[in-house]
Amino acid sequence: MNKSMLYQDIYNRIQKKRAIWFEPSDLCLKEISDYISNSSKEMVIEWSLLQVKRIIDTLKQKYPEEDRAVLAYERSIQWLHKQIKMPMVKHAILDCHAVVNDITSPSDKALFHAVGQGLSTIHVKTHAMGIPIYELTSIVRTHIDDFECEVNQKIKDYLNAFDFIQSKNAH
Repeated sequence: MNKSMLYQDIYNRIQKKRAIWFEPSDLCLKEISDYISNSSKEMVIEWSLLQVKRIIDTLKQKYPEEDRAVLAYERSIQWLHKQIKMPMVKHAILDCHAVVNDITSPSDKALFHAVGQGLSTIHVKTHAMGIPIYELTSIVRTHIDDFECEVNQKIKDYLNAFDFIQSKNAH
């Protein structure tokens, strides 16, 4: 493993066999955390839904019959349009998290949690941090011997998505 200081905490969590390898306070997540903290709830929701949709599209390729993430996404959109009440959305999001009980891949489990956390952003803005925490954990699990480049690129993608939404909304 090529170890940089930026990811020392992640390497330590891997060594300790923790299930989740990123935390909101990690230095590599500071810019994302700052964006989430300093942005409007509407912008964070837009960013989260964009990320969640991308992750769901990836998961659907591997689990074409699994619809709980899609249903949770659809219910979240319905709630945003005031078509349904929060308890229906909450139930769908919890069902999305429950997919992990039916699959074996630790990487994919982390992605389903990323979706659930991302969709929970409609209720609490800070849940958006769950997207990078879980998705980056999934990436590390997939590229365990050399993950830094992949993680760096994904963090850039997150930041670029924030910049895109910010510039789009500024016009």
